[in-house]
Amino acid sequence: SEQMPGQPQPCVFQPTPVVNAKDLNISEYFGRVSSQDPRLSACVAQVFRASEEAWQKPEFDEYVLVLEGKVQLEFSDGTSLTATAGSGIFLPRGLRVKWKWPGPCKYIPICLPAFSTDNCGREEEEGVAHAKSGKDWQELRQMHAASKHPWLYHVAKKELWEKAKQERTTYFPPTFEQDGKFTHATADPTKLVDVLNYFYKGEKSEYVCLRTSKQKLEEAGVKVVFEPTA
Repeated sequence: SEQMPGQPQPCVFQPTPVVNAKDLNISEYFGRVSSQDPRLSACVAQVFRASEEAWQKPEFDEYVLVLEGKVQLEFSDGTSLTATAGSGIFLPRGLRVKWKWPGPCKYIPICLPAFSTDNCGREEEEGVAHAKSGKDWQELRQMHAASKHPWLYHVAKKELWEKAKQERTTYFPPTFEQDGKFTHATADPTKLVDVLNYFYKGEKSEYVCLRTSKQKLEEAGVKVVFEPTA
């Protein structure tokens, strides 16, 4: 049938590996990382051996299709339920839950709105080995931050920036060595004025705002790390 202008078009998405842990692999087909869609996320999760996840209290409704194995869910009121292959689960938003797998399992979680590391309500649990380790969780946070913030902004003294361009040398901020060979940037340009007023209000120098992307920086061999707002 003929598509009207402005209507969504049919398209095919390839899955994006978002978790590649020893006990758990997750590939996202739709969501904030793979399709940049905040409305819904749909993944295929593969559990390789008995394991569990941290307690969480998501801000989304979750529909789960169990394809292989068994899923055990524990709730904060002391109740639990078990779903086996061929069954489905509905978990309403705001429900505190712990996921456990007694053995290998394959399932499809569908979240509305889409899963993110900010809205899943994952709790820290000391001394517990989870299917997603601390390193796996940080890598997932980086993916979501990069997807949410395609542009990065850095304010530089105009004279230093112009000098680097004229001499065709790499620009480094004056505090590069002091900060551990790290150049600060922000993903939210609205915060730049507050930063300038806080650190440089008494200075008379001219500044320029530089815009780049994580992709461009990594193509140039620069490692990009997203950190929580100080």
